[in-house]
Parts: sequence; structure tokens; C-alpha cells
Amino acid sequence: MSDAQIEDLRRVVASSPGDTHARAALTAALRRVGLCPTHELPVGKRGTCKTCRTKRAAHLARQRKVKSLARIVYEDRQARREHPEGAFDSAQRWYPSAREDQCGDGSYTRPPSRSWPYSYMLRCRTLDHCRVLIRAGLRGEDVPDDVTTAIMDAGGAE
Repeated sequence: MSDAQIEDLRRVVASSPGDTHARAALTAALRRVGLCPTHELPVGKRGTCKTCRTKRAAHLARQRKVKSLARIVYEDRQARREHPEGAFDSAQRWYPSAREDQCGDGSYTRPPSRSWPYSYMLRCRTLDHCRVLIRAGLRGEDVPDDVTTAIMDAGGAE
């Protein structure tokens, strides 16, 4: 494919950003001439440009950090060394604090009742919930103290 044809495809994509067929054709054309479709830089042996590889490596490093920190908070909560922030109502049902339930995932859990007063607390002790809190803490949002402590012990937020 010639440079003029690639330029034509770029104009079509720029004029109609919702045209997925034109974007796919441009991506294929750039790959055929050895360019990364995201950055239009030369690709290496791995099929991606250096910028894409660097961003991917940074993304994977962030994922590993979140996973390890979430595991620490999760194990502390499961062993009852730390507890989710929250309070009991007059019927002794436990509800999470606003900092604990900032992601709103408590809405996916059955509400507590007199028979099952700890349903939200159990959800706040899951690995998924700890992972959500760690991500929020790394973004600099206000999170419970045990999560903040785990992040600071590991070197702080990015």
C-alpha cells in the first residue's frame, strides 16, 4: 500500500471517527508497512513499537503491585488482624462506612437482616473488595486506614 493510500485512509478515519471499517483498514495497512497503528512508529520483532511495550510493562507492574497489596489487606482482614470500617445499627446489623463502600459494591450483596447481620462485612473481607480499595488508594482517593497503611508500607502511591 502506498503512502498516498494510507494518507487517504487517515483522512477518512479523521472525518468519520465512528467508521470502524475505515479504522480497521488503516490499522491493517499500517501493520503491513511495519508501523504500530497506535503510535505509527516502527515495530520490532514482537510486533509492537517501543512505546507500546513500555506502556504495557508499566501496566503489568501496576497490576502486580495492586495484586500483592490487595493480598496483604485481604489476609489481614481474613485473619481478623484488621477490620473493615463500619458501624452497627440498633438491630446489630453492620454497615460499611462511606470510605469502605466508596465503590458501591455493597449494592451487589444482600442487605443485612437480623438473621444475617454481617452480609456487608463479609463482602468487605473479599479479595475483590480489597483490590478495589487498593486501586482507589493508589489513585489518591480517601480509603480506610488499613488500606492506606498497606500502601504506605509498600512505598506509597504512584
